[in-house]
Amino acid sequence: MAAKQGSGIPVTCAVAHLDESAPHVHVILLPIKDGHFRGSEIMGNANTLKALRRNCVEVVGKKYNLVNETPKTGNDKKRDLEFANELIEYIRAEPAVLTELRLRQLLSEIFAKNTDKLRSVLANQLRKRAKRHKAKSFVGVMTKKVKSLKSDFVAA
Repeated sequence: MAAKQGSGIPVTCAVAHLDESAPHVHVILLPIKDGHFRGSEIMGNANTLKALRRNCVEVVGKKYNLVNETPKTGNDKKRDLEFANELIEYIRAEPAVLTELRLRQLLSEIFAKNTDKLRSVLANQLRKRAKRHKAKSFVGVMTKKVKSLKSDFVAA
C-alpha cells in the first residue's frame, strides 16, 4: 500500500493476522533505490508514514470494516496499569463484586485475549488446582483400592 504501483519497491512479505482484537496485515517492503537501501527517501518521514496509515485505514479499512486503533502512549499504559492494580486490590477487599454479571463478562473477555500470558504466569497454580480437583470417572471410583478392613468388621 505504501509503495505506489510501478514504484519498483518489492514487497518481500504480506501476511494477514487475525490473532488480536483488530485484524491487521504486516507488509514488508524492501526500500531499494538505485541499488541502495534508502527507506527514508522512498517512504518519507514520520508524518508521511502517518498519512499513509490513515490512507490505508480509509481505503482498506472501510472496505473490510476495520478500525484504526491508536497506539497507547507510555502515560496511557501507566494509567491502565495503575487502574488494574487498584481493581485487583478492590476485588481482593470486596470479592462479592465478582458476582456482578457485567463485570464477570468483561473480565472474561479481557482474560480471553491474554490466555497465553495468563497461563504462563499461573501455570504452576493451575496445575496444582487441576490435580486437587481432578474429576474421577465412575470406573475409577468403583475400582479404587480400599483400605484394609478392620478386624472387628462383621458381615451381616
